[in-house]
Amino acid sequence: MSHSCYLIEAGHATGPHSLEVLKQKAAIHVITADTPVRSVDAPDTDWRPLRELPELHALLFPSRSTLTLGSARFESVNASTDAATPGWDVTSLLRANVAHERQLTRSAPPPPPPAKPRNRRRRDYLLLAIPLNIGCFALAPFLGYVNPFLIGLFVMGNIGLAWLLYGVMDPY
Repeated sequence: MSHSCYLIEAGHATGPHSLEVLKQKAAIHVITADTPVRSVDAPDTDWRPLRELPELHALLFPSRSTLTLGSARFESVNASTDAATPGWDVTSLLRANVAHERQLTRSAPPPPPPAKPRNRRRRDYLLLAIPLNIGCFALAPFLGYVNPFLIGLFVMGNIGLAWLLYGVMDPY
């Protein structure tokens, strides 16, 4: 059988296709082993699945080789058994890495601590709370010490001021 073939793709006969085109189509899975194929010199009624043509099937779909591993021994991977090469076990490698890291960090000065932003919240609270409270006590003789308006101003003013500075303006 020649390697120029007609194929049935998506229900329609296509071709003739060269061996290179057939290999590309097989590589991108356009054709499979069940794709109907006929040779260029075969009659129109001689459509067969590609798997029935062993020569062409072997060219387009080569068998995959099986990877076999020999037996390996891993009992002494983490321990140095050779006296000529001491220090090749995991523990000594980790100790050497830690010693190297300490040496590098000793030579470099430590980074300065991050600057702490000044918090002016307490100062601002006192600057606002003191005049509020002085104002409430200054109004007391004129409005009466048991005036509900004055008591509400005193209580709600201090609670509102604390809520505003310590709750609402938290990142302040």
